[in-house]
Amino acid sequence: MARALHLFVACLILISLTPAVSAQPLTAPEREKLLEHLERTRQAFLASVDGLSQGQWNYRAAEGRWTIAEVAEHIAAAETMLRGFAEGALKEPASEEMLKDARRDDFVLQVVPDRSQKFEAPEPLRPRNRFGSPAAALDAFRNERAATIRLVNEGGDLRAYAAKGPGGNPLDTYGWLLFLSAHSERHTKQIEEVKADPRFPRQ
Repeated sequence: MARALHLFVACLILISLTPAVSAQPLTAPEREKLLEHLERTRQAFLASVDGLSQGQWNYRAAEGRWTIAEVAEHIAAAETMLRGFAEGALKEPASEEMLKDARRDDFVLQVVPDRSQKFEAPEPLRPRNRFGSPAAALDAFRNERAATIRLVNEGGDLRAYAAKGPGGNPLDTYGWLLFLSAHSERHTKQIEEVKADPRFPRQ
């Protein structure tokens, strides 16, 4: 079987096929919408792992499937990586040519959380126990999400900057931060799938 494209490349290729929206400055309601989305996905992820036992954290439904501990590590690590795309974009205003193809909020919010298609995680984001424990992974996530929220509040016009992703297709900084939030939503759904397995430990 051909190796699946990982989430970032696949989604950005799909994004490139959607109509572009002309560049407009960031509005206050848009900033508030992004902050609300980040807070909602933060709360949902933390609620999904609240009170888990060691056996529940480490339950593996099948060979090759991730445990909840591994999913949590992935979410925390991806927060840093995806925010890095946004921070990199903020170093220099994007050209009008790039910006006209970079605003695709609705499609990001539709495609990224969709669990009907599965993708292989890129090598830098595969679980390797980088935090040492689930508790440390959650601490890392909380810190990284706080940094993301600061960026939204202090980053200026997030519509005036853009960066190309692994698929070569641009997203404006606002779109990268929506991508980040939707990514944690996607993998919170994965955690709930693990918990719904009939053999998942009850305690």
